[in-house]
Amino acid sequence: MGCTPLAWQPRATSGRQRYPSKNAYLVVLLATVLVEQNCSSQCLMVTELGPMISYEVESYLLNRFSSLKMAQRVLAWINRFKSNLSAKMQRGERVSGELDPLELHEANLQLVRCAQHAEFQRDIQCLKKGDPLASKSQIKSLFPFLDGNGTLRVGGRLQNSDQPFEMKHPMILPKVHRYTELLITALHIDNLHAGPTLVIATLNQKYWILGCQAVVRTIINNCVRCTRWKAKTAKQLMGSLPTVRIAGGRAFENVGVDYAGPICRNNMY
Repeated sequence: MGCTPLAWQPRATSGRQRYPSKNAYLVVLLATVLVEQNCSSQCLMVTELGPMISYEVESYLLNRFSSLKMAQRVLAWINRFKSNLSAKMQRGERVSGELDPLELHEANLQLVRCAQHAEFQRDIQCLKKGDPLASKSQIKSLFPFLDGNGTLRVGGRLQNSDQPFEMKHPMILPKVHRYTELLITALHIDNLHAGPTLVIATLNQKYWILGCQAVVRTIINNCVRCTRWKAKTAKQLMGSLPTVRIAGGRAFENVGVDYAGPICRNNMY
């Protein structure tokens, strides 16, 4: 990562120092943020939370950062740290260097599952148990299913299509969630502040947001830069026309001449 060596002291337990268990999830807001921001001074803070099932870390990162890409990269560094720690305990090979697309993709899926568990937790539990969804479920009409990673996706009748899997079965997202807001904002900016139609078309390639049109229009309307670009110039009311221009009269009774001035007379304007 190009950072200075960082030391981590294990917690002492019963007179012995040990690493956390393999199922322990480590909040590593270490050099991750500082490395991403190219800071010179770096520190490491490690906290043991327990099994990674509550998505507390993902929720914290989404609320901490205003950029989805930053949250994804920080989570990817945390996942690599955890993987390298497990590899060190098992004397395996550790990963170094820049983040690869697979790590960023896995971090994005974790953030998606965080948003899904926050809104569709009951539906996910029913799908895991094989039970039918509740009649009042918001996603019942989408015939949802869980893929191999536990991500909630839209069902449908496109299994035999030659389209990519993510396009045939887009990931379901809630209408109101921090991840949904950051995702729409990121796509809006990446597409050069595109309008709602282009943003929705881009979203539908991988995601299925409930009430997509309304939430996309709301977020785009709150874009400060777009508001400035769409600002209308003020239209000043012209003064009243002089009487000689609107009153009747004989031909050439009033004559006006337009000069391409200013014209100097006696060295004065």
